[in-house]
Amino acid sequence: MLFMQFQGVMMSTMSMVYTRLILIRAALLKHLTSQFCLNLSF
Repeated sequence: MLFMQFQGVMMSTMSMVYTRLILIRAALLKHLTSQFCLNLSF
């Protein structure tokens, strides 16, 4: 029973970290793209 609870906690934590990584990557990608466009416009 305890193992199942632990597994559930681990799964939710992993999904949280995963979504955060995706959000960070998306933000970085957007930032890099805007920087690239700014460099091209100059």
